[in-house]
Amino acid sequence: MRARWGTLAAAGLLAVLAAGCVSTQPSESLAVRAPGSLRGALDDVARQFEDAHRGIAITIRYDGHPGAMEQLGTALDQPRTADEAIDVLITEDESLMWQAVDEGLVSGDPVTLARSTYVVAIPSGADSTFDDVVSSAMAVSTCSEELPCGQAAHAVARRAGLAIDTDLQEQTPSEVLERVIDGSAEAGLVLDTATHAAGQDVTILDLPFPASTTSLAAPVAESPDRAAAQRFIEFLRTDEAQDALDHSGLAAR
Repeated sequence: MRARWGTLAAAGLLAVLAAGCVSTQPSESLAVRAPGSLRGALDDVARQFEDAHRGIAITIRYDGHPGAMEQLGTALDQPRTADEAIDVLITEDESLMWQAVDEGLVSGDPVTLARSTYVVAIPSGADSTFDDVVSSAMAVSTCSEELPCGQAAHAVARRAGLAIDTDLQEQTPSEVLERVIDGSAEAGLVLDTATHAAGQDVTILDLPFPASTTSLAAPVAESPDRAAAQRFIEFLRTDEAQDALDHSGLAAR
């Protein structure tokens, strides 16, 4: 039996799906919920899909975007609006996706979209090693444990012996990296996909053990535009989409 994570964030997201937060009228506009670590790469894939499927517009709502995290943490009885519609769900938390499958909130077998690896980012030019980060108990920033981007990260940090500073827990991986770049955090624990935008502003340290996440995608079961949602899922399997993910540094295959 698959493990279930009873976090507020997971409950909030599943409540969005269970409450029927999908488009009220069938249309050729698809709403995709995705983790912020896929921003950029998934934008490219969406543009490719739109070019290949004229008349279908993709809107991607990334976790951590203003308003999105509030959705994840809302109480089960909070009213939903059309702006919270989801037609396709993408998660980097495998257990959350399988919980959605078990509860019938998504349909079909989830598609593996990408795999990402946890790394430690330190300011560019710093000559610290991973052992230095641990032995010196450097103040490490990462996503808040209450959020999807932070649940697995905190488990990885505990295993690695990293000192997560409670005052340096952020809403998104990009905010974690901003802490590292501006010097308010000595190091940051993020997925490698999040570090590409930072470029030469950070130095990347590998963990001494493999720690990765798998992003999965599936159509929401109650979407009235299931055919279009399924076409997007199938497009994610194509060489064109996989090449775009590979180009962004995602181990997509």
